[in-house]
Amino acid sequence: MFTLYEPRTGTIIDLSFANFISFFNSPYHPHRMGIAVDIYPREQLFLNPFEEAIVVRIAKVGCPRMRSDAVEEDRVVVLLLPSKIVAKVLHVDPSVGEGEKLYLHDPVGRTMITGFLYPWSEPHAHLELRPLHRPLGVLHGLQIKILRLPTVPTTDRIEGVVRYVEKHFVLIEPRKTLGYGPTPLVLGTHGPWIEGGYPYYGYVALHSYSQGLDLGITKVTLKNIELRRGNPFLGVGTYLGRSLIKVVLSEPQAMDLREGDILELSMEIPGKGL
Repeated sequence: MFTLYEPRTGTIIDLSFANFISFFNSPYHPHRMGIAVDIYPREQLFLNPFEEAIVVRIAKVGCPRMRSDAVEEDRVVVLLLPSKIVAKVLHVDPSVGEGEKLYLHDPVGRTMITGFLYPWSEPHAHLELRPLHRPLGVLHGLQIKILRLPTVPTTDRIEGVVRYVEKHFVLIEPRKTLGYGPTPLVLGTHGPWIEGGYPYYGYVALHSYSQGLDLGITKVTLKNIELRRGNPFLGVGTYLGRSLIKVVLSEPQAMDLREGDILELSMEIPGKGL
């Protein structure tokens, strides 16, 4: 069960339809600032996560071309909330119209591959909460906090069984687990837990239960990198509520891996032992 909230207005964001979510597994500024969340919904269907909302704007927006299979333009859907703030949603092909009133978990549209997504990115919706007078842009977003989220088995090693193979990445299930936490990769026995895509995005977040679930950002690098099968790779990715670890591979070698293979990365994680 994923539940977020905006502290100033108390706006609740019910993401119980999500498989997993991420605040910091992204290179873009709103994620680096912790004011945006990526939502990976079941069956790629994004639902309205608010008790009530009115669709006040739907527009096309230009985007870069990070992958060849992307659509040429993204969509932005702006929702007016009862708390007099707005929600900005990206990467969703809307099935709603301007002026339409939505209730909790009404369908908004299906996620789509846009030029903002990298080749190893999976379909998701990007969500920000913003002041009423600043519905668009990348600055001035409102802080989003975590109220509730599921835990997953955790490990301090990048070693596991390949469970899913894509052209640019594989997902591995850790073989050795130490406990439970918000992401599958932990620095110590009781945290903090790592969320992010590294080193390719240049930073990760460290989550701690010291005072609730705190979000903090730290720079991270990888050293002494090895891949047992001898393939180069770009890094690893972890998400909130996802038990599998993503290993991003270089394209020519990605298909050399098969489901059921054992994959191990030897890596040094800065901050280990905190």
